[in-house]
Amino acid sequence: MNTTKLLSQNQQLPMIKRLTLFLISLPFLCYPQVTLKQVLVIENKTSQDTVIGIDVSRYQGKINWQNLDTTVEFVIIKVSEGISRIDSRFSTNWEGCTVLKGGYHFFRPQFSGIQQANLFLKTLPIDSGNIIPCIDVEYTPYWQVKKNRKKAVVNLKNMVDKLRNILGTDPIIYTSKIFWEHYVFPYYKQDVKNLWVVDYRNTTPKTPNDKTWILWQYTNKGKFYGINTLVDVNICPNKFLMILKTEILLRKLRNSRKEKNPSGWKDSPF
Repeated sequence: MNTTKLLSQNQQLPMIKRLTLFLISLPFLCYPQVTLKQVLVIENKTSQDTVIGIDVSRYQGKINWQNLDTTVEFVIIKVSEGISRIDSRFSTNWEGCTVLKGGYHFFRPQFSGIQQANLFLKTLPIDSGNIIPCIDVEYTPYWQVKKNRKKAVVNLKNMVDKLRNILGTDPIIYTSKIFWEHYVFPYYKQDVKNLWVVDYRNTTPKTPNDKTWILWQYTNKGKFYGINTLVDVNICPNKFLMILKTEILLRKLRNSRKEKNPSGWKDSPF
C-alpha cells in the first residue's frame, strides 16, 4: 500500500494534529519490523491452510511472474482508486499471476462509495475461488478535517454495502488500529467482519477494537525473486477465510437471472 509522505504533507499542522499523524504512521515507520520467522512461530505454520502472500501495484514495476518466488502463495493486486483511476499494471499483473489472487481498491473518502464500488466491480474479475475483493482504507489528507469524516464514512459504508449486496459477503477491509479508531470508528457503526490489519511493530497484530483478523500485513520490506522492489508481505492463518465461495457466486447468478426474467427460465439449471 502507498504509505509515503504521511508526515511531510502535514508539517504546518498544529502540534496535537502532528502528533496524531505520527501515531498513525507508527505501523509504517517503527523498526525493526516483525520478521517472517517470528510470524511463522507466532502463527504456528504447520497447517497447509496457513499461507504467506504479497500485495502489489504499479509501484513494483514489471514483475517476472513466471519466475516468482515459490514461497509466495497468494497475491493481492491493486485494481483501482477513487472513481476513475485504474492501476496502470493491473491487467498485466492479473493475467500474469498464477497463484491464488485477489484485488484491492484504494478508497478515496471524498468520492461516492457507490461510484467507487462500480469502478472496482467493473474492472476486477469476480470469480469463485479467488480472494474476496478488498478495500484499502488508510489515511489521506481528507480525513484530517473533522467535518469531512461523516461524509467519508457514509461513502465507505455505501461502498461496503454495494459490494456486500453483489458478492453475498463483506469485502475485506485493510486498515490499521490507530487510524481506524481515531478517524473511522466514531462514525462507522457496522462491524468489520473481514479484517486485513497492518502492524509492523508487534509480534501479534493490534487490531481495531480488538477485532479478529483474517490477514495481517506484517512488513513492507519483503524481498522475493521476480520482483525488483521491496514489497508488502502478509499472512493468512486459514486461506479458506479469504476465498470467495462458490455458493456466493451461484446466488449472485440466480439473483441476476431473476431480475432479468422474473418469471424464471424453464431451462435454468438452478
